Amino acid sequence: MAAAKTSITQGHFGITTLGEEVKSFTLRAGDMEAKIITLGATVTELHVPDANGRAADVVLGYKSLASYESCNAHVGCIVGRVANRIAGSSFVLDGITYPLSPNIGVDHLHGGAQGFHRMVWRSEVLEDGRLRLAHTSRDGDSGYPGTLEVHVTYTLTSSCLSIDIQATTDAPTPVNLASHGYFNLSGSTSQASVLGHELEVLSADLVFTSDQLLPTGSIRPVEGTALNFLKPLPIGTNIAELQKQPHGGYDHSYALHDQPSRPLQIAARLSDPISGRTMELATTQPCLQVYTSNFLDVPHGGKHGALRRHQAVCLEAQGYPDAVHHPTFPTTILRPGEVYKHRTEHRFRASPI
Repeated sequence: MAAAKTSITQGHFGITTLGEEVKSFTLRAGDMEAKIITLGATVTELHVPDANGRAADVVLGYKSLASYESCNAHVGCIVGRVANRIAGSSFVLDGITYPLSPNIGVDHLHGGAQGFHRMVWRSEVLEDGRLRLAHTSRDGDSGYPGTLEVHVTYTLTSSCLSIDIQATTDAPTPVNLASHGYFNLSGSTSQASVLGHELEVLSADLVFTSDQLLPTGSIRPVEGTALNFLKPLPIGTNIAELQKQPHGGYDHSYALHDQPSRPLQIAARLSDPISGRTMELATTQPCLQVYTSNFLDVPHGGKHGALRRHQAVCLEAQGYPDAVHHPTFPTTILRPGEVYKHRTEHRFRASPI
């Protein structure tokens, strides 16, 4: 059987408070559908069939542009210039100290308050049915050195959403880009929790962090801890143990390998036993952040009402967090003449219930 051809239609999502137009794109392939807006290169909807062939939206999102503009939860967007935390909002590169804009206490998270999620990206529909979004991050943005040219390409097939990220720079700079989708595979607007989903993470090692979620530099085994998902396990099985800690759930980085990049490999599987949907995540990235939306609390503005704690799980393929402070971690420094290049695939299937 021939593969389903991907179609793309363009629409208008709104005008930002700064007067910029935000475009929307709908990608369709077979029974799959993805909606993407140019603000933050954000996936606002992803419709996936269940075991009975009924497609439903499996990602959280907002119903209006205003909500996306005021969002601090990074729902569905591309985060950067550096995903995750940078301790103390500064780093030293080639002997020069670069202060960054703090936006989570004294630390810097996901590129700062004016990170890539706040930017309106340029768009291009490619002839082969892919959507390419581009952003130029100028020298000094949020404190980062060098002008960074970034391209994110979305590809949809009848069973997979692929995200290809590429970047180049004219001066040395840290780069660690990630997609920050919130997944709930139930596809039900009344499903308030993702704790019944089964998760498998193909990693035996954890990037150990402090109570402030900052890496200590240590890599520790998951064996014997509540963080062990080497075998499929309902997310809620051991979460009570983590709720005693400040982060109130899973917000941890799993070490996949010790190189900045390697061939595409499976990192995790997420399954919903009620709908029969399974998402398999494959990536070239060296690390996977698992976050159970512990701080998500949006009473209004969600596509279907409130966005709640533990309503979804983020599986963020990325570089090692705070690598600028830990020379034993795979480097996140990009230099002129080099190309930052990563691919992540969200592969879907449905099994009989």
